[in-house]
Amino acid sequence: MLRAVRTGSDVDEDEDDFSNNASLPKWKQKCIENYNECVEDDWTGNCHDCLRLCEGQHKWPSGKCHGKE
Repeated sequence: MLRAVRTGSDVDEDEDDFSNNASLPKWKQKCIENYNECVEDDWTGNCHDCLRLCEGQHKWPSGKCHGKE
């Protein structure tokens, strides 16, 4: 099994985390960004389900998945 490993010399410290999504439509980029925030910040709701809803509706379902207040 081959796996790509990124070393310090391969990674630009200021590289945009979402630069590989630049060719995607804006709505899809926003879905992915919200999904990542949902997972990383432990939002309420099922992040995976909300990503799928976002892909279908082209809008993040903020009523189902959102930051904790």
